[in-house]
Amino acid sequence: MTVGLMIGIDIGGTKTLMIVTDRNGAILAQQKQPTIQAEQPSTFFTLLFEQVDQLLATIDRTIIDVEGIGMGLPGAVNIETGVITHIPALPLDGVSLLEQIQPFYEGALYLDNDVNVAALGEHWQGAGIGKKHLIMLTVGTGIGGAIILHHQLFRGADYTAGEVSYLVVDHQPEQVSSATANSQGIWTIRITCVRYRYWCICKTMVNRA
Repeated sequence: MTVGLMIGIDIGGTKTLMIVTDRNGAILAQQKQPTIQAEQPSTFFTLLFEQVDQLLATIDRTIIDVEGIGMGLPGAVNIETGVITHIPALPLDGVSLLEQIQPFYEGALYLDNDVNVAALGEHWQGAGIGKKHLIMLTVGTGIGGAIILHHQLFRGADYTAGEVSYLVVDHQPEQVSSATANSQGIWTIRITCVRYRYWCICKTMVNRA
């Protein structure tokens, strides 16, 4: 195993970004692909790791050279069990990410919500360096949020703290039936009482800091 070779995978609703880095975050290779559209989780991850192999091949490396993989997905990830929920953009709701990834990679894994990962990245190497508190908002296929309080990622009781709603950006409503729209929540803003409470807690903690 080559010490220090890492892979970061950002899976969005429409595109997937991959990078290979060293331990310091220096980028050795990168690529952007349309997010895989597959009905079965096993097919999705088979195709995903084919893309990983192709990226590694550009620097004459293979998966056995990788020390760790970090993956962000557009849903709520239970970091203890590796199960993802609340993922309307992809047919992966309730899927065990650990079970799906294990056939392709058995090294160190970090699995989390994509915006949580983005917030951690900004706190480590970006606009949030040295900041005690941070709120991250991302605008992509949808709109996502994450919160860092006292230099720690704030996840909440169900791993959805920071999520403001489910809003799709630049969607084409004429191509979607009302039944589909309702089932996918395209026009539904889901700010529940629990999530609103998280924001109130965050605001109180920031004001007291």
